[in-house]
Amino acid sequence: MAVALLAPLPAGAADKASDAKAHADRARRLYDLRLYDKASEEFEAAYRDSGDAAYLYNLAQSHRLAGHNDQAIRNYELYLEKVPQAPNRPDIEKRIAELKAAAPPPPPVVTPPQTPPPTPQTPPPPVVVVAAPPVQPMPAPDQHRHDRLFVRALIGPSYSEMKTNDTSELALSGTAFGGALAVGWSLTDRWVAFAEVTGTVIPDPKATIKGGTVKADGRVNLTVLGGGVAYYLVPANVYFSGTVGGTQAQFTVDGKKYRTHWGVGANIAVGKEWWLTRDLGLGAALMIHRSQQKDAGGGPGVHATWTTTAVIIAASATYN
Repeated sequence: MAVALLAPLPAGAADKASDAKAHADRARRLYDLRLYDKASEEFEAAYRDSGDAAYLYNLAQSHRLAGHNDQAIRNYELYLEKVPQAPNRPDIEKRIAELKAAAPPPPPVVTPPQTPPPTPQTPPPPVVVVAAPPVQPMPAPDQHRHDRLFVRALIGPSYSEMKTNDTSELALSGTAFGGALAVGWSLTDRWVAFAEVTGTVIPDPKATIKGGTVKADGRVNLTVLGGGVAYYLVPANVYFSGTVGGTQAQFTVDGKKYRTHWGVGANIAVGKEWWLTRDLGLGAALMIHRSQQKDAGGGPGVHATWTTTAVIIAASATYN
């Protein structure tokens, strides 16, 4: 029976993996500052220490943005040679063709003089490469990266309607003012998790009872407290989000205040953002709310269950 013996890793292998990560971290910071010449030096050192092919793509990106077309082409091609099934292969091949089309014609080929064959040498010992964690390719400088703390505020006009399920067929509706504040953390470049508070105010709502309409003297406040997630389409910066949480309505009628019990509701939203700086963006969003709350007694819909629908068209500001 043959027995395979595993040789221990050289003492310096772990040090090289640590050095590669340090070079990569410095390269990302230089890349964010658009110091592409220095970033390319650090990415080259990270690849030299780790052998991870993903660094070749980042090295090619840095050379291209620094104007080093030949080095960019060479590293793009080497990356595709190392990772032939790369998911972004069509984009890289297109980039290589553009760089080659922009390059000046090559100088004439000069045949070098004949030289004697080199003296055979002892081959070097095999290089032991320690596998490093996958490296995420760097985005283009004009593409926003979702990372760290996430804060988004929405504010704008709204239309809200609350209906009861009892025999009075009572409904309160009207033009409202709505907003939301979400605070969370970026899980990846596309996914964000957050806690959110949403509120709408209907001043002097229209009251409908069995088909008859009167103007109510008062105000309706709706509050939503919950948590949700958002998914971003990158690099379009279009997002879809959903929130589930507790909801409560408060009524002020003729100076008296009433409320409902806490119920369950949900928000869904779609929006678009334009990033002004690396961390600050402005945008627009459409949010739809739906919830149910049981009346707490004494209010305009005694012992009824209210169904609430609200639509908010909002401007947004995002810090991320």
